Amino acid sequence: MMFSATLCFFAIFVILQVLYLIIPMIRFLSSKPTPLSTQGQEGITILIPAFNEERIILTCLYGILQLDYSKYQVIIINDGSTDHTLELLQKNLHY
Repeated sequence: MMFSATLCFFAIFVILQVLYLIIPMIRFLSSKPTPLSTQGQEGITILIPAFNEERIILTCLYGILQLDYSKYQVIIINDGSTDHTLELLQKNLHY
């Protein structure tokens, strides 16, 4: 008797958990993506601190170039790096 009640509650629990996962997935897959247009987009400023970041600064720049947003400006803050961060930025930004 006790085992069957426990099994019944467990089955209900599993069904609810599966529904909890499947319903949002179905809603996400059936929704149509809204295209981004430049009208109505607010401009943003992206601040990138770059103190001694020569190993990853180019990866960061390439990531910024992949943004799906049109109205933005990027400010890179290099406050006296002792490595080659500034040289990499100047070379790759044609500055």
